[in-house]
Amino acid sequence: MKISLQWIKEYVDLPSDLTAEQIAYDLTMSTVEVEGWDDTSSLFDNILVGQISAVKAHPDADRLKVCDVNLGNGETKEIVCGGSNLREEMLVAIATPGAKVRWHGEGELVELKLTKIRGVESYGMICASNEIGLGELFPADDEKEILDLSSHEFAAGTPLAEALPVCDVIYDIDNKSLTNRPDLWGHYGMARELAAIYSCELNPLPSFELPSSDAGLKLQIEATDLCRRFTGATIENVSVQPSPLWMQARLASVGQRPINLMVDLTNYVMFALGQPTHAFDANNVANNKLIVRRASKDEKLSLLDGSALELSTESLVVADETGPLSLAGIMGGETSGVSDKTTTLFFEVANWDPTHIRRDASRYNIRTESSMRFEKAIDPERALDGSKLFLHLLTTIQPNASVTGWTEHYPTPPQELSVEVEREFIINRIGKEISSAEITQKLTALGFEVSQTDDCFVVRVPSWRATGDVSIPEDIVEEVARLIGYDNIEFVAPPVELTKAIQQPRFDLDRSIRTFLAVKGGMYEIFAYPWAEEKFVQAAGFSLEHTLTICDPPSPSTKSLKTSLVPDLLEATKANLRNFATCSLFEVSRIFNGQSFSHWTIQEEKLPAQPKFCGGAIAHNDAETAFLKAKGIVTELLASLPIHKARLQEQESSAPWATKGATLTISVGKHEVGVLALASPKVLRKAGIERVHIALFELNLDLLDPKPIKERAYTPLPKYPQVDYDLALLFDQDVAWSSVEQLVKKCDPLIQSVCFADEYRGKQIPDGKKSLAFQMTLGDPKATLTSEQVQAVADKVLQRVDKELGGHLRDK
Repeated sequence: MKISLQWIKEYVDLPSDLTAEQIAYDLTMSTVEVEGWDDTSSLFDNILVGQISAVKAHPDADRLKVCDVNLGNGETKEIVCGGSNLREEMLVAIATPGAKVRWHGEGELVELKLTKIRGVESYGMICASNEIGLGELFPADDEKEILDLSSHEFAAGTPLAEALPVCDVIYDIDNKSLTNRPDLWGHYGMARELAAIYSCELNPLPSFELPSSDAGLKLQIEATDLCRRFTGATIENVSVQPSPLWMQARLASVGQRPINLMVDLTNYVMFALGQPTHAFDANNVANNKLIVRRASKDEKLSLLDGSALELSTESLVVADETGPLSLAGIMGGETSGVSDKTTTLFFEVANWDPTHIRRDASRYNIRTESSMRFEKAIDPERALDGSKLFLHLLTTIQPNASVTGWTEHYPTPPQELSVEVEREFIINRIGKEISSAEITQKLTALGFEVSQTDDCFVVRVPSWRATGDVSIPEDIVEEVARLIGYDNIEFVAPPVELTKAIQQPRFDLDRSIRTFLAVKGGMYEIFAYPWAEEKFVQAAGFSLEHTLTICDPPSPSTKSLKTSLVPDLLEATKANLRNFATCSLFEVSRIFNGQSFSHWTIQEEKLPAQPKFCGGAIAHNDAETAFLKAKGIVTELLASLPIHKARLQEQESSAPWATKGATLTISVGKHEVGVLALASPKVLRKAGIERVHIALFELNLDLLDPKPIKERAYTPLPKYPQVDYDLALLFDQDVAWSSVEQLVKKCDPLIQSVCFADEYRGKQIPDGKKSLAFQMTLGDPKATLTSEQVQAVADKVLQRVDKELGGHLRDK
């Protein structure tokens, strides 16, 4: 959102020594984020008002003219120009040498120099409006049209910055920082904040005496749940004319193109107060009656921007007895808008349900300045301010205009909101000693009314902050703290008590799974949205019938919440296969069971079951390789987890994506917790995946019951070097490696670990025998081992293994 400093200064007299940079900093530190600011006055240096005294043909260019331009004080200069609307006596904007312009309104600023154009010396440039940043204020009909100032009484030689009200500082405010502050979506709200920050007086808004009669304007509010307030005024003897230059300049400065007085006034009130308004041509409203209702079935509405809507029966419209006139709170209708022939207005200022405005704007994909403000929950009291400001300005600019009637619908004004907060509560939360007088002063400056009993404050929240922004004691603390200045509060380090880490089995299980799959499994983790692309849901064989759908989906094909991770994995695998021949992906996420609901938090809130799943996909050009790799990863994963022993069984599964005969069910204890299988060719074909096979697995992590992990003890790194010693021994083929490992570990305390290396059967190995190769790591925590000690341990191992398991060194 753009904010004009000159506009702000109409409402508050800021200290004269304040710089634009300081205002931007103070606003950012206390109220909203200022993303940047521009001082427009520097854009008009060396740009003057000139008057063309003669237009001559260029001697060497058919499309160029040589103009004699009066620059005041008896000075006339020749300037070459190709404008399409040049004429004698025309007042124009002249950029003299040293001025900076944008060629044809595009690119970076270019500094002008005295130069020759096709042999004729040109003293600067006769400017189009967009070349000097005035395209919004003076829109051109074509790209060759020169800015024509002839309708204004300017003397030649007058600096343009003095002739036009264009010198200003424009602040660019981050809209996200305004989300919870609907009172700041207008200049008056920003002025109120600056008045509080700098302890200045806020000027009151102009008043207007409203007539007591409705002048025949009738209101019928049928959708009372969506219309909080509706005011209507009848204004006669109006004429549609251009707005005053000062108003056009202000609107252009914040990015709003001026149109005509009636339209500009509605926009001016919106940017001044943050209150959208709308004007109807009274001659286009049947029987002088405005009706606020939901749209009827099959109703249509053509909007001011030319778009045609087929209205939903949930949409809110302002209508007359013949049909809808506007989409409430968003945009007016084409047939009831103000035209050049308008002489009588019905002027509407309303307050709508913010949630409904947001839904309607999203439903039709229409975001307007009006809808952005209404969906933030505007103060209903602001409707009266908006009505009075519009009527004051209109009757001031057009004294013949007569406000003959005014009426309103305001059935339930919001109740006053008060918040009680202890002084000690404020001080403890801020971490700074603050007097009661200072707390009262800060809150009063922001419009709060404060009364105090002992050390307890009763704070009455003003209506413009009582729309959901301020409601609890913590909100009052924030108001005091930000006016004191967060940078004026000294940092005090909080006390930190280091306690023993608590065991969180579910969290540890989740982390262990992700770590294993990423590190030992060599897989890449994907993070997907909660919804699934319907193409891949159906490709995986799942029905869309029982899926939960999103009311306002990102796209029509992503309205279904996922009931399995397989569609995500298929989509991600397809995307990765565009760049890689193979890939291994996994995801840990929750799915949504549309057939099982429960009360998760409160009894009134019913939510679907959301079990956590882990899924993986191994894509390879060989089916057996993909399957065995997935089986190995799942087997080792389950073996590494602190759960009951898992079993993989050759058994058919209900998974619709699985290939029969290449499926393993995964069980832990009495529960079947998942499935591992090759994706069927039909699934791959529907998903658009070619030339690879994909092994998929899916585990229900909520069915895994992690056992408590014993406390881990710290073992320091060895102080002295350790020695690796390799042995290859012959055993009977029925001797298990686990027996060998256990025996070797018990042979000597110097043996720190035993690691399997290889098992071999074949040439040079007698029938009924096998060779087991392993590595022992030997170490002494108190000294470096000698070669004699190492050999002694090896001899002891050979003796024990020979005696108990019949193992001996290979001859060859």
